[in-house]
Amino acid sequence: MYYPSDPEDQFIALSAALTAYSTTEITATGQAAEYWNIVLGVVGSAIAGDFLSVCGVAFAKSEDIDALEKNLDRLVMKDPCYGPIGQRILGLWYVSTWNPMPAAWCDAYGIGENDVMFIPSPAAYKAGLVWPTFGSQPPAAKAPGYGSWEYPPINIVNTDPPKS
Repeated sequence: MYYPSDPEDQFIALSAALTAYSTTEITATGQAAEYWNIVLGVVGSAIAGDFLSVCGVAFAKSEDIDALEKNLDRLVMKDPCYGPIGQRILGLWYVSTWNPMPAAWCDAYGIGENDVMFIPSPAAYKAGLVWPTFGSQPPAAKAPGYGSWEYPPINIVNTDPPKS
């Protein structure tokens, strides 16, 4: 599968693959550059670069999205160095929160000075993917629209076949 050459574009492609949102949807949040800079600031450019390289291997070995999911799981998410980074990236995208790296990771790779729990910005909270995933708006941040309380919530039915 296609993997860009620019690190920020690689981060966007990886984020799309991890979250199951499109690169357009990821970019439209306006958070990609900020989130990539957070990863760089916490794990450092050397580990972040290696992380993207391993992700590139997963993309190169994949002919379709199902193969990519399996390769990312095997090569990235289950790796003791890269898995925790991938998990933190998912946390950023879905709940707009960076959670500190596990103690075992810090013991092995060092503690970044920015490795504390935080929400990057008020805009990040509004852009969290948890909201569209549940078909809602972030409370107190985006109004659903005047009179919307009159209508029942939309039921989103997953019609995808179960994955084996």
